[in-house]
Amino acid sequence: MSVYIAGPVVRQKSSIPRWVVSLYDDLMQLRSMGIIETRYPHPDRFLDDLGPKDFAAGIMRRIREADNVVAAFLPGDPSVPVETAMASFFGKRVLLVHNEASNLPRVLTGLRLVTVRRWEPDMPRRIMEFVKREYPGPR
Repeated sequence: MSVYIAGPVVRQKSSIPRWVVSLYDDLMQLRSMGIIETRYPHPDRFLDDLGPKDFAAGIMRRIREADNVVAAFLPGDPSVPVETAMASFFGKRVLLVHNEASNLPRVLTGLRLVTVRRWEPDMPRRIMEFVKREYPGPR
């Protein structure tokens, strides 16, 4: 089961909230157990060197190739809402994770195939439940 991770890229000098780093660590733990296939959201020189159209095409390709998407919502981050919408339109199930301080846009939470969960210490179990759930079909 392949999972595309939508969220802030971890860069050397980036300041990413602790709960997002925890979410990424949880995903990597599930990967090491052989439950999911994913890649850690490190900088990708190939994508970083692309112009806007090729960059967007590269992200869309990665989302299309994944079975599911796990997205870390941060207020002010424009990428995750766009990637979540893309995934929904491509028929991919999305687990949209946020913290209690986030104010999620209704248009985002109302997209088909989007499941919203607040981050909690038990996220590995929640992620496993999500990726193992059957595809519900179009609504």
